[in-house]
Amino acid sequence: MPKQLILLRHAKSDWPDTNIRDFDRPLSKRGINDATCMGKLLHDKGICPNLIISSDATRAFTTATLLAQQFSYPTEQINTNHALYLAPPDTLLDAISNISSNHENVLLVAHNPGITELANHLTEIHIDNLPTCGVFIAKTILPDWNAFRKTTASFVEFLSPKQNLN
Repeated sequence: MPKQLILLRHAKSDWPDTNIRDFDRPLSKRGINDATCMGKLLHDKGICPNLIISSDATRAFTTATLLAQQFSYPTEQINTNHALYLAPPDTLLDAISNISSNHENVLLVAHNPGITELANHLTEIHIDNLPTCGVFIAKTILPDWNAFRKTTASFVEFLSPKQNLN
């Protein structure tokens, strides 16, 4: 079965306290709204993951949770991975390569610059920046998730809150 990868940069975060660690930053009000609306937009387009993998940083996991709710995806089944926190593309590809071939549509929630660099690695389409709560979708006809490491995938869609939610 073909594989579709939905890359999503976490939604807009907040710095409510200057003493808070970067890892623990929560979402801003705008981030909460964007994540909820982006999840609804993806659902309405019929883009529904059957696996969600997220960095365990607060802003990424909260984003993943808000999206999961729009897909009726059980939040306790979100796969968190600390290695995805501020990860470079190779680390993100490692996580993708280890996905069971049973999953056809996977949502990966992570951080810049790695998520943008990964998007640019996957297809021949180049983006300057995957904005907060931005989505980049690629697919491959190959049946194995390791294919994203070995071949150029097909570009499907780029969505951003600024262009698609206003």
